[in-house]
Amino acid sequence: MNRVLKCLALVAVLAILGMNQSKAQTDFSIHVGMASPLGSFADSRAQKGVVAWMDKTDRAGAGLGFEAGMKFRFAVPSIKDLGIIATADVFYNGANSDVKDFAQDFVDYYAIDQNYDECRITVPNYINIPVMIGANYEYGVANNVKIWAEFGLGMDFGIMTNHEYYWEVSNIELMSEKVFDNNVSFAYQLGAGVKLSDKFSLGVHYYAFGSQKIQGEEFIERITSQGSQTADSKFTYRSINPTIFTLRLGYHF
Repeated sequence: MNRVLKCLALVAVLAILGMNQSKAQTDFSIHVGMASPLGSFADSRAQKGVVAWMDKTDRAGAGLGFEAGMKFRFAVPSIKDLGIIATADVFYNGANSDVKDFAQDFVDYYAIDQNYDECRITVPNYINIPVMIGANYEYGVANNVKIWAEFGLGMDFGIMTNHEYYWEVSNIELMSEKVFDNNVSFAYQLGAGVKLSDKFSLGVHYYAFGSQKIQGEEFIERITSQGSQTADSKFTYRSINPTIFTLRLGYHF
């Protein structure tokens, strides 16, 4: 968690510096957009209980999310229309509908069919924070209209929120919490779009965040009238490979 906080602090500092120095830089922009998961990152077989944080599979069961970030573009004086870029982004994806339905069926089974006094489950969410450098090429096609294409290479900080469940029946309580390790992996992105009046841009991007190992530690507590018992154990499942398509709107200072 300390690594995550440091990364977010760095992103905030870069944003402040970019706002203050945007007049001196060739281009500084901020952007927001949707984050649509692709491939095995979006896939799940939740009806069989098979998702990456529950069993040994690479299916992550991620749903449609959102992203926000910033980009610095530095012109290359010797090559017209070419720029060097530095980017930082935050992507957030919750669970898809299959996983949410599976979680609700799990709760209904124990709370209704088995007459448990209480049952609840919290499914993990995915957060990715890529920091990259790359190149961007712009080409003017009309007055105040440019088309552009770019690529970026760098590192991604992958985070999963905790997976928790709780049930209570006949004065017996059971609580389980899976805490996942953070990941650092190689990442890249490809993008293209249009820029209007040097103020607004619309772009599409493909992001690949590399291989992320699903591992961590599970904590279990069982409470009865005689007292409580606790246990913990480490777990290692398979790796996931998050890939995302994003459509984003940018504003240039």
